[in-house]
Amino acid sequence: MKKLLIIVLIVCFVAIFGVMASAKFSFAGWDRWDEELPPENSKDWHWVWPSKKPAEYIIRNSGVLGDNLIISSLDLYYGEKFNMKAVSVCLYVSRDINKNDLDWYITNGTIALASFFSKKNKIIVMAYRKEGDILRFFEKWEIEYQVFKTIEAENVIPLESQVREEFKKWIESISCLDPKDINKNLLNFILPKILVSEESFIVSVADVYIKK
Repeated sequence: MKKLLIIVLIVCFVAIFGVMASAKFSFAGWDRWDEELPPENSKDWHWVWPSKKPAEYIIRNSGVLGDNLIISSLDLYYGEKFNMKAVSVCLYVSRDINKNDLDWYITNGTIALASFFSKKNKIIVMAYRKEGDILRFFEKWEIEYQVFKTIEAENVIPLESQVREEFKKWIESISCLDPKDINKNLLNFILPKILVSEESFIVSVADVYIKK
């Protein structure tokens, strides 16, 4: 009897371990959000805005050669088209701002943030950075929200977080700015916010509405 009980416990342990090991963060048909962003050529990537244009942040006379530093950010969603109960993604790139081809932007993106509803009044935000040809996951956190409240950038991106350090290192690499000038105010100027209404939310540099 004792041997049988031990065998049952071992089987249960193996089954539970197997389930835990195979568990994935699955959303909108992609189960590798905790590893990397979906491929750039996926048909499930969509622009939020009909204009298919990124937003631009211009920092005067701050480029590597002393010209203007231009950072572009894209408000995207991943999931079924026109059914924007999807993953909200904000992608940053510092290159050609005239293209509207999603494959190009995602391939050349440097940093991305994806957001997901987790439970009531909670949103999960996941951060990605360019590694080779992949935007690979490196940090995740959870934030609270209230309807009709704009959540400021410092709350969306924790002050003590890897992603702030990644943004700072990235701006240093593409600008002539002194590291001490890349401060909280400059980062908050570029980093996204969340606006939540009864119908929608998004992590974005703009106020974008996504239907639940």
